[in-house]
Amino acid sequence: MDKQLFTYNGMKKLFSIISVLTIVQCFTIILQAIYLSKIITSMFQGTVWTAVLPYFFMFICFFASRHLLQWLKERLSYHFAEKTAF
Repeated sequence: MDKQLFTYNGMKKLFSIISVLTIVQCFTIILQAIYLSKIITSMFQGTVWTAVLPYFFMFICFFASRHLLQWLKERLSYHFAEKTAF
C-alpha cells in the first residue's frame, strides 16, 4: 500500500469504514463456523434434521450477511476509485 494513498480526499474516511466492515465480517465468519459446527455435530449425533433447522437458518443468515458486507466494501471502494480517477 502506497503512503500517498492517504493524501486522496476522503481516503481516511473510506479506510475507516472498510476497516469497521472488515471487523464485522470477521465476526460473521466466526459465527458461521460456530453454527456450521453445531449443525454437523448434531447431525453426526443422530439428531432429527428438524431440530437442526434453527442452526441452519442462523448459518444462512450469517453467510448472507458476510457476502453482503463484502459486496458493500467492494461497492464503496469502486465508487471511491471512480470518483478519484476523474
